[in-house]
Amino acid sequence: MVGEPLPSPLPPSSLHPAALGPASAAHEDANSLPLDNGVFSIAEAETAAGAEPRERELSWLDWVALIAVVTGGLNCGLIAAVNLDVFAKILPYAAATRAVQGLIGLAALHCVVLLFKWGDGAD
Repeated sequence: MVGEPLPSPLPPSSLHPAALGPASAAHEDANSLPLDNGVFSIAEAETAAGAEPRERELSWLDWVALIAVVTGGLNCGLIAAVNLDVFAKILPYAAATRAVQGLIGLAALHCVVLLFKWGDGAD
């Protein structure tokens, strides 16, 4: 992202303020946060400390919903472009096609909820 510091190619042990000289040691005393030398972002410091951020991991239900929405979108695109309904070709009955399309609609609602959940977590 724009404005975030670039990660250092040096190992974290060589970035210790004592290894950087007396000016960095004075900076360390002024700020009591570890690894606060402008090289690491907060997310990288949490990952380096062993705490992985988990608020944006997808569950199996999220993956199924996303795949269903993508397949439904591709099917709608094929219907619009070349009048080809893949679900109707694969499924033998019209009721089965409508049931699959209903499940895709429910998956789309789940994805909307997932999108808002991610939007609230970004603050």
